[in-house]
Amino acid sequence: PTTALSLVQLQQKTLVLLAIASMWRIRSDLGRLQWRDVTIYRDHYGQLKGLTMIIRKPKESQAKVSNLGPVDDQEVCPVLTTEVFMEKTRSMREETSELGPDHTFFLAYIDREDRRSIKPATTASWLKTLIACVKIDTEQYKPHFIRAAAATKAVLQRIPIQTVKLHANWSLRTDTFERYYLRPNRQHQRGAEIETAIFSTENRTTSGDERAATAIVVENMPHNQQVDARDSVDVVGTRP
Repeated sequence: PTTALSLVQLQQKTLVLLAIASMWRIRSDLGRLQWRDVTIYRDHYGQLKGLTMIIRKPKESQAKVSNLGPVDDQEVCPVLTTEVFMEKTRSMREETSELGPDHTFFLAYIDREDRRSIKPATTASWLKTLIACVKIDTEQYKPHFIRAAAATKAVLQRIPIQTVKLHANWSLRTDTFERYYLRPNRQHQRGAEIETAIFSTENRTTSGDERAATAIVVENMPHNQQVDARDSVDVVGTRP
């Protein structure tokens, strides 16, 4: 359980869950996240409501905000895990004079007295080590891939793309997410289905007009090529 983890393990778990849930950049966002910019919210009944994270100087032109809510499974809940991490490290942060008000949320040497703020690249290094521990090829799947994987999974679970882009702070006016991050796991299978239909030797009706037929014969291309379209306005033929 989360409460039984060592400080090092708890910090690693918190990093992984926040990386997945927020879809933030590993280095420039989570690597620069400050302790003072993470807030846990509970209602007046003590019910956990969520957390808010702010990046003061992101790559984007204005401050970046992420609002996360709790999930039912407490062992993978990023909000609850973050709260436990904050409660276990709060007093030590206050007692460590070297940690100023702008110290980072994640700490180097967290289980030692000489703990200090991390460099932005440290979070990527930690995640790379954790990824390697579960036998994933870190040359093919680098820490930054977590962002794309989390966003793609949300879309495949039928979360609207616009909602995902808002959550991850992608601009709604660009197609950056669609072009570089959305990686559906069936994209090659769909391509194969389309190619099979194109190169099939079977004749198929392309409209309600049963007289229409489209035949594509590919043999010794490009010297022997035939495209035949007859008797239907719904059939589009391509001629050299």
